[in-house]
Parts: sequence; structure tokens; C-alpha cells
Amino acid sequence: MEITKIYTIILCWAFLLTSCNTIKEFDSKEFSSLVDTYFYHYGEYPHSLESFLAFYNNMDSVNTTITNLSERERNISWTLNNKSVLNEELLVEEKGDTLLWFSGKKHLSYFDDLIDGYEYDYLEYPQSLNDLINYDRATRGMKEESFDRCIVATLGYLEKYNDQLIWQSNDSLFLLTAGNDTITYRFGPSYGVSICESDDWAGKAVFLFFDKEGTAVFSDDLMVSFKKGLQEIRRTYKNDSINVSNYHILKYTTEEGLQKLCKNDTLSLNTLWFTDVDTYLRQFTSEYELGKVIFVSAPYRK
Repeated sequence: MEITKIYTIILCWAFLLTSCNTIKEFDSKEFSSLVDTYFYHYGEYPHSLESFLAFYNNMDSVNTTITNLSERERNISWTLNNKSVLNEELLVEEKGDTLLWFSGKKHLSYFDDLIDGYEYDYLEYPQSLNDLINYDRATRGMKEESFDRCIVATLGYLEKYNDQLIWQSNDSLFLLTAGNDTITYRFGPSYGVSICESDDWAGKAVFLFFDKEGTAVFSDDLMVSFKKGLQEIRRTYKNDSINVSNYHILKYTTEEGLQKLCKNDTLSLNTLWFTDVDTYLRQFTSEYELGKVIFVSAPYRK
């Protein structure tokens, strides 16, 4: 009877130990999935266990893996290293045992999308990281929330390695490298050159404004005011019917005045119309503290 009682106690302890181990068993697959979710939210891997747990602790749902990690936090080592600008390694260990390991190419969330947007709005490739940082600030809130959130992490990361970045940017090539890593590239003419070589833009309302530092300014009120000013000048000219093929893309800067944007454009700016437009732009850029305006116009006659 006594032996049976002892045997029963041993079985109970064995059951309890097994149950505890089952509860504490770590789900590596789920952990990896949770890390990926963090990545897609912020555009980068968590730099510490603390930031990883804080992200999930702010959520209402209870997760066994997060609870498990919280209880074992003091025993866990979390290391995120960059072997080069484009290569990173994430290692999570508990007392020498690997819970998660990743090594591969650094993903720069939305970076290519930001470059594409810059090229479209500036009609040229970016020349520096600062160009993209200023552009991101100018367009903040105009894109999806996830874009604004993740691009901050991407640009912040590249800022740390800015002294290693090599920019090659001209009318026909954009190449960004760091050491032996090619971060991104564009072969072929920039958007500004492309539209000069085609008539896809003809008849479209092209109005681009830039401040004195060269950063794009997006304002419907600014566009309305500018167009209204041109229309006032237009009233003193002949009411000729202008074909869209007669429109030209022009650029005005406070340093060089009115110019043709396209190098292959044979238009003469030595007319009364363009003289009046140049004068108007001098006043307009001064009033709104602008440094450059790009727009389309036809060569109207008196």
C-alpha cells in the first residue's frame, strides 16, 4: 500500500514537470513570424528584446510566445549587427541556445519608391541622401501611413552610413553604392530627359515649385495663384488657338532667369511674351520665397 502511494506521488510529480515543460516550450516558428510582423510594421528588425516586447505589449491580445519571452527576458541575448551597409545579422540566444538567427541582405523599405517619387516630382535623379530626406519631409502625410513610418527607419539607417555612400547621378544614370554593395540603380534617361524626348507630357498641366533650398513645394493655392498670374498676362496677347504641340517646358530660377528645360528645344525666348513671363516670375518667386519654377507655356504673340 505504501509502495503504491509513493509510486502515485512520483507519477504526479512527473506529470507536473512534463506539464510545466510543455507550457514553457518555445515556439521558434511563431517567434520568427512575430519578428517578421514587427519588421513589416517598422521597416526594420527590432534592435533589442525590450523594443520587440514593447511593440506587442501595446496590443490587447495575449500571446504565449511574448509572455514566455517576458518571463525569460533576463536570460536572453539579442544582437543585431551589420556586416556591411547591405548585410545584417540578427541573433537571439538564451543561455547559449539559439532561439532565432537570420543573416542576409538588408531590406531598405520603400527606398526605391521614394527615389521614383523624387524623380517624378523633380524631373531628375537625386544627388545625395539629403535630397531624399528633404523630399520625404516635403511629402510627409501625402503617402500611406506605412510608407511614412517605414521610410523614417530606412533613411535613418542610411544616415549612419552616409560617409560610405557613393552617389553617381546624371541625366542617364543613377547608381548608389557602398563598398562592394550596390544599393540601387537606374540605367537610362531620367524622367526629365525622357519627357523631353517624347510628347507624352504635351497638353498636360506641368507646374512644379521649389523653395530657395531646392526642396519641392506642394501647394494647390500656389498653383492657382501662378496660373492666375499667367492668365492676366495672356489677356494682353492675341487670342490665337494654340495646338498642344506648341507648348514648351520651361524653367525659371532666381539665379539664371527663364530657360528652356529641354536641351533639344529650338524655341526662342527672345519675345515679348517670355520677357513678360520672366518679369512676372521674378515677382512671383520673390513673393512666395521660391527658388525655381517649372511650367509649360506656348509662345503667345501680341
